[in-house]
Amino acid sequence: MRHDLDLTIRELSEVEMAAVALLQADGRISFAEMSKRLEMPELTVRRLVRRLIDDRVIAITAVANPRLLGLDAMAWIGLRIDWSCAESLPDELMRIRGIDYVATTDGSFQIFAEISARDSTDMIQLISAVRSLPGVRSTETFFYLDLFHQAFAWVGPGNATPAAGGGVRGGGPISELEQRIVLELRRDGRRSIRQIARTLSATERQVSRAFGKLTESGVVRVIAVLNPARMGLTTMALLGMRLRPSADTVKVAETVASEPRVDYVVICTGQYDLLTEVACTSADELVTVLRRLAAPEGIEEIDVFSYLRLQYLDESVWSVGRVSALDPDSSAAWRADSRS
Repeated sequence: MRHDLDLTIRELSEVEMAAVALLQADGRISFAEMSKRLEMPELTVRRLVRRLIDDRVIAITAVANPRLLGLDAMAWIGLRIDWSCAESLPDELMRIRGIDYVATTDGSFQIFAEISARDSTDMIQLISAVRSLPGVRSTETFFYLDLFHQAFAWVGPGNATPAAGGGVRGGGPISELEQRIVLELRRDGRRSIRQIARTLSATERQVSRAFGKLTESGVVRVIAVLNPARMGLTTMALLGMRLRPSADTVKVAETVASEPRVDYVVICTGQYDLLTEVACTSADELVTVLRRLAAPEGIEEIDVFSYLRLQYLDESVWSVGRVSALDPDSSAAWRADSRS
């Protein structure tokens, strides 16, 4: 199911914030342990967590580098379109498998879509499918050289630093069983080992050992991802950054990623050296963030593409890399949930 970004702000109570903090540290913490730490009845804790999920305030999911799941080709694709097709084109894009995140923007590109594929051959077919849609005048593809930064935790409008969350390590190739376990945990990070084993026709011992290997190595984390829109971060934009020829791309990317309102940084090919997504509380704050981001030495120019409309698939966990290109039965997210 497709959704537009819901801009309704959800104020969290003190106890809800405490519960979220526990789930961001460990999305699979037992309700019994949460009950003990929150000093609340276990049934009340269960209901509280269910309410947070149903209200799309959080999603409890596995986060991992998309390349571990067989998605070796990823890109943003910018579309120049006929405005007469502005209403229909995003829906048409969302029907293409491999695309589950589409933003209508202002600026020289009217639409940006994030695309992911198994390999370059699948990517070529995917780009061809996009270019053939009625109303598409031209496209430009920005291939990922490095998915450099991805935020998995958010704070409210009054805070200046992100909450605990952190990233995941790249790691080496993982087995087919491990990939399938990650896919199951993307759908529901709190699924039991027994349920996953039954779904995958594996033994509980096999699943438990594989899951333990993934988490202990830091390759995969199961955490609660906070929806930034629900926290009042409803002004979003994609920033195309051009760097000076002498700039150290990685160092600049590190500086950009340290900005609290930045949720996504990609080192890419094309006319931009970095593509960066920001989520702010207002247009005024976006201007302030842009001033901070323009300050680091090495940044030559920033093009701003403000999001006018944002669409995502139902199981997307609002911020990347999608698994829809890998798993025909799911579009579970890899990016943090600002899209729901």
